[in-house]
Amino acid sequence: MTEPRGRVSTKTKIWFFLMKIFKLRKPKLFSYEELLPHQHVPPLKKTVENYINSCKATKTKDELVKLRQHADDFLKSVGPKLQLNLEHNSWTEENYITEWWTKSSYLSFTDSLLKLNFFGGGLLNPPTSRMTSRAAMIVDGYLKIYQEISAGKFKPPLLQNMIPLCTDQYRRFLATSRIPSTPVDSLKSWPASNHIAINHRHRWYIIDIEHDNCVMRTGEKNHRLNAKELEIIFDKIVQHGDLEGIVVTNLELNLAKVTGGNRGDWSSIRSAIINGSTRNEKCLELIESAILHITLEDEAEICSDGEINPTKLCYQLCTGGGKRWFDKSASLVVFQNGAFGAGYDHSWGDGAVTMNVYEKVIERERSEGYGPDGRIIGTAQLKLDPRRLLWENDEDIVSAMQPAVRHFNDVVDDIDLLVFEAPIGKDSLKQLKVSPDAFIQACLQLAHYRHQKRFVLTYEAAVTLLFKHGRYVVNKKIYD
Repeated sequence: MTEPRGRVSTKTKIWFFLMKIFKLRKPKLFSYEELLPHQHVPPLKKTVENYINSCKATKTKDELVKLRQHADDFLKSVGPKLQLNLEHNSWTEENYITEWWTKSSYLSFTDSLLKLNFFGGGLLNPPTSRMTSRAAMIVDGYLKIYQEISAGKFKPPLLQNMIPLCTDQYRRFLATSRIPSTPVDSLKSWPASNHIAINHRHRWYIIDIEHDNCVMRTGEKNHRLNAKELEIIFDKIVQHGDLEGIVVTNLELNLAKVTGGNRGDWSSIRSAIINGSTRNEKCLELIESAILHITLEDEAEICSDGEINPTKLCYQLCTGGGKRWFDKSASLVVFQNGAFGAGYDHSWGDGAVTMNVYEKVIERERSEGYGPDGRIIGTAQLKLDPRRLLWENDEDIVSAMQPAVRHFNDVVDDIDLLVFEAPIGKDSLKQLKVSPDAFIQACLQLAHYRHQKRFVLTYEAAVTLLFKHGRYVVNKKIYD
């Protein structure tokens, strides 16, 4: 795993041979977990020296001299004690970095989660222009994978189709929410969750996924809603939203925005909602405990001249349009023309999991396809109505929401986003024997230098998924 490129040792050859034998047994998602090594703590002097080397391009000679003096003082004073604490944590915890990193970099973050979370969007033409049909197919794909993950049957990811990666994050990918609190937030999962939450024009709806199958007598214990049944329910939600006289309370209009405001404000408002009304408390619980969220977004404009405008699409996915619940582990969005994207809370895990699942969902969608009319092919055994969450509008709580809403709006207004098609892709770079990651790092550093006339340390993800309970952490460096 830590062996340099080039000549492969006999020990590594034996390890690869044993891995090939193990793969023949068709391992389950978490089969490799106990086989992964624990992440070791590097020697203190090596860590300090690596840090100094990473700063050479950003410091003057005098600044480097001072930095080395500080490093020597650190090695002679608190450094060894801190190193001992890390080594102790590495002996007593599954991973000495992950818990600290999740708490300090994510759960302790008190500003808008819009600055912390991440999103992704499909810029290709959607396979159907029917919003509800695309939403049903996508949700059905995620629910199938959710079942596979819960049963441990999802295919474990392997680096270069051979080296196992830690799969612990898959346990929190769905049915998980970040819970606001002071001074630090927490993560909560609902492994037995049986419903999804849908937002359409600020109204929340709940759909139970599994139902008692005794009425159909097909021999199965439970019947999980299929894509066709979801399509019919989503159609009903949109039709309900088009009816005149459907009231949306001020609480509903502001609630999702508050999750993207200051965390302290959201924590206080959440407590007020729970303590103020039993009905509102239940509504809140259903939203937080859902397997996933999906927004049927038929109000946002994401097209220009009939084509998807990537900047408009990504802006909507980034900001959520005032409808995204920023605490939710996975929030899917389908637009009026069938375009699809998603936003993710970052505290539970990283993009490696979301992209792996996304690719599997899209592959299944392509294999199943749609009918000539753009609708899902298939039959519906159950025809159900969605449950709309009915809130008690508390104007005191609505007034208390306004500082968080203003903060959220200020963050949104401050976003300057431009998305364009790059003239070169990763395949072209690899043909030139250039690392795509290194290419992007060089672009970031060059762009900053041209603008600021100086170099700075640049964000680079460090993958520790090769270790037990590892996740993406940050290197800040610059290459000579």
